[in-house]
Amino acid sequence: MEWNIRKLRALVGEEESQAISAIPISLAGQGDFLVWHYTKLGIYEVHSDYQLALEDHPFRGSSGASSLTQPPKHFWKLIWALPVPPKIRNFWWRVCCNKLATKDNLYRRRCATSPSCPICGAITETIEHLLFHCNRTRAVWFGSDLGFLSSIGVTSSARAWTVSLFENCTNDKERKDRVDKATVVGWFILKARNDWVFNHSPIEPAQVVRQAASLWREVYFHSVQEEVSPSTSTQSIQSHPS
Repeated sequence: MEWNIRKLRALVGEEESQAISAIPISLAGQGDFLVWHYTKLGIYEVHSDYQLALEDHPFRGSSGASSLTQPPKHFWKLIWALPVPPKIRNFWWRVCCNKLATKDNLYRRRCATSPSCPICGAITETIEHLLFHCNRTRAVWFGSDLGFLSSIGVTSSARAWTVSLFENCTNDKERKDRVDKATVVGWFILKARNDWVFNHSPIEPAQVVRQAASLWREVYFHSVQEEVSPSTSTQSIQSHPS
C-alpha cells in the first residue's frame, strides 16, 4: 500500500504532501488512531493543551500579527467557500490563522536557528513579511494586476487585510477580481519561496506572476462554466500546477 500522491497534492501543498507521504502505512492493515504528540504517552491532557495555547498566544512574544484580529462570524465560511483549488483554500486559512511554517513561527517553536527571512535575510520572516513586505514579494504584487491594492505594502495583519478585502467588495465580480485572485497570487509566492529554500531555485517575480495568472484563468473559466450551466455536473480542477 502507498499514498495517493496525486490526491494529496490536490488538497495540500508540495511540502505537506511530502511530509504526509513519509508517514509509513501499516502493513498489517491496522486502523489509524488519534495520538496527542504533546505528551509522552500520546494521550490528551488538558494541562498540555493549556501550555501549548500559552506558547501560541499572540501576546507571548509572537511577532506575527495574523492572529491579532478577531474576524466576523461569517469570515471562515467565506474562506472555505472560495472558488479556488482546495489546497489554496487550506493555504489561505493557515495564513489567516498564522499557521504557516515561516522562519518566525519555526524559531518560536525552536525548530529554526534564526527567524530571519531566507530571501532578504534582513527582517524577521512573519507571514506578513513573506507575503507582502519582502522586496521579491512586493515585486510580484506590483507585476500582477492587483498592484493597485496599496495596502499590501503596509499591512500588519494578513487576517485583517483579508477581512478588509472582503468588506470592500460590493459584488461577486469584485470578490473574484480581488479576494480569489489574491489567494492564488499568495500561493505562488509561497511556492516560489519554498523552491528557493529547499531547491535553491532563484525567485523570478515575473515567472511567479505568469504562473499565478495561468492558474487564475483556469479557475475563472471553471467558475464561469458553473454559472452558465448550473445544472451540469462539473469536476473540480485537477490539472493545476502543484
